[in-house]
Amino acid sequence: LGLQGPWYSKALFVVTSADADIRRETFNGYTWQVLLAPEVIAWGIISALLLALVVESVGLLLGWVIHGGRRKPQLERDWR
Repeated sequence: LGLQGPWYSKALFVVTSADADIRRETFNGYTWQVLLAPEVIAWGIISALLLALVVESVGLLLGWVIHGGRRKPQLERDWR
């Protein structure tokens, strides 16, 4: 019954009431290393570039709309 309910109830049960030997065996078999295939890395890079393009485009579009669509010409000053 300890593993029924929301995630925080399950986490609390594992930390406080689970069998210590099983928990130790599980933690000893756990590794922080995440193995990624080259295809996954390529998908991640492409997705990040596309997301950056979309975010940059939305930002430029908002700036274009806010400033009226055209840049104001720079006035030339006479420095004489």
